[in-house]
Amino acid sequence: LSEIVLKKTNQAFEMIKQEDIVYMKKTHTRGKKMFKTQAAVIAGVCIFAVSSISAVAAIHHYWGRGMNGNIQASDEQQQVLTEKNIAKVYSEEPDSPSLAVTNNGVTIEPDTVIMEYIIQASVADKNDSFLGKTIHVEFKDLGTVSKGAIIPAVVGDWNFEINLSDVSSSQNIKVGQKVEGTGFTMEDINISPISIKVNYSVSVAPVEKEDNLGIPEVKGVVLKDGTRIPYLANPGRVGYTDNSKSNAYQIAGFARVVDVDEMAALIVLTSYENEKVEMLEIPISK
Repeated sequence: LSEIVLKKTNQAFEMIKQEDIVYMKKTHTRGKKMFKTQAAVIAGVCIFAVSSISAVAAIHHYWGRGMNGNIQASDEQQQVLTEKNIAKVYSEEPDSPSLAVTNNGVTIEPDTVIMEYIIQASVADKNDSFLGKTIHVEFKDLGTVSKGAIIPAVVGDWNFEINLSDVSSSQNIKVGQKVEGTGFTMEDINISPISIKVNYSVSVAPVEKEDNLGIPEVKGVVLKDGTRIPYLANPGRVGYTDNSKSNAYQIAGFARVVDVDEMAALIVLTSYENEKVEMLEIPISK
């Protein structure tokens, strides 16, 4: 891993340890066991929890936690796609144990595979928008990359255009709260069910450390019923609006759809020093 990606991954693990989230995993006929979450998706690094199928009379194709986290599909859709062999659950295959690899006490094996590409895009100009725009997508000569060399699998061109909706679901919410322990004040946010833009005023800009600008980042939300969703936002982008560093911003997408009207507070990462993550909650009202 590059130093930047490794740093983001360590941040995710530290956040997970602090949240002390526990989830339940079922494995074949061995019953239920409890594990602390040790997986996160951050800076493009995906660490998938491997799942399997309960032994039942009728086969129920279970995609697993990792795939469900990337592709929101109903149970019925999962079954149909798997039966049509569009998706494959490797734990159902008779030779699946031979695909497992163990190293340093950690075993990794394929769980679910589907021929799908996920494109995550962001505008180059923070004041721009994708609303009403057309995206041109081009795939050429699909294959794999190994040790810097491209190994072609299928030669060809796949080009298409996507006309995006011009309807916005974002809301502008005035916040006007100082981010404790920093020189930043969160003035307002533009938030939708799948994204957020945060606008800060800056009294004192922190000293930059390599790629770390020291700008606070919204990582999650707290709902009105008390539910915490701490790993909601992707790494996104942060920066200053000009060289004076008197204003800053954050733009990020969400890993899941959330109801803006049910949000009570934002979970903000203020610093990551000496392997310790510091977060706080900033209440919002609509």
